Amino acid sequence: MIKGYGVYVYSGVYKEEKRCTVCGAVCDVKRGVCGSTGYISAMGQHDTVHDVFTCPHGGEPWHEHAVELTRTLEKLPKSFVASLMQLELDELIEEKTGSMFRRER
Repeated sequence: MIKGYGVYVYSGVYKEEKRCTVCGAVCDVKRGVCGSTGYISAMGQHDTVHDVFTCPHGGEPWHEHAVELTRTLEKLPKSFVASLMQLELDELIEEKTGSMFRRER
């Protein structure tokens, strides 16, 4: 899973709930985790108490495909091809989660 696409870390900010930015599912949460929150803090061996939110679908093949589509769509200008990819993403999420979730572009 990629941070920002199914895994979210918050330190110093309390969030009651977080939804996955890829599929819209309510994330699982682990509160009060002690450790690094990113690459720089890991290299500097700096631990911080933080909350980690993870999508319950993260790691599933369909969710990984949805992450790839989402990341590609973020790089594409609005076009016919992008609209087809968005349609594929919307249908995949609806099929797997039973809900219609559309990430704002």
